[in-house]
Amino acid sequence: MPDQQQILSEYQEASSKVSDLIRNLSLGGLALVWIFKNDDNNGPRMDSKLIWALIFLVSSLSFDLIHYIIRTLTIYRVYTKTKKMKSTSGFYPMYLSNLSWLFFALKIISMVVAYFLIFSYAKNKI
Repeated sequence: MPDQQQILSEYQEASSKVSDLIRNLSLGGLALVWIFKNDDNNGPRMDSKLIWALIFLVSSLSFDLIHYIIRTLTIYRVYTKTKKMKSTSGFYPMYLSNLSWLFFALKIISMVVAYFLIFSYAKNKI
């Protein structure tokens, strides 16, 4: 049976990998939108599905940034409190943890919606 520290380590590794994948897929989605845009004499034009996909991809990247800002602030707060008190009990702000989870979920959902829109657009063009 794995101990609590090992489980925490595996969780941190998995969530970090998910964040890396979401970031890379969001950036890849931006490239797909760029490829699918229509160029004509009046400049680039985009279908409304691609515009919405672009909005969701940028939102996903923004949520990723906010997620890491919140995690950084939370960890810093815990560090400063435990440094003063020499104890880790009772100083982890649950509202920041919940906020961090919210943005973790939002970045995943935004990326999935964006890819759904991109694939929907591509399916109609094939």
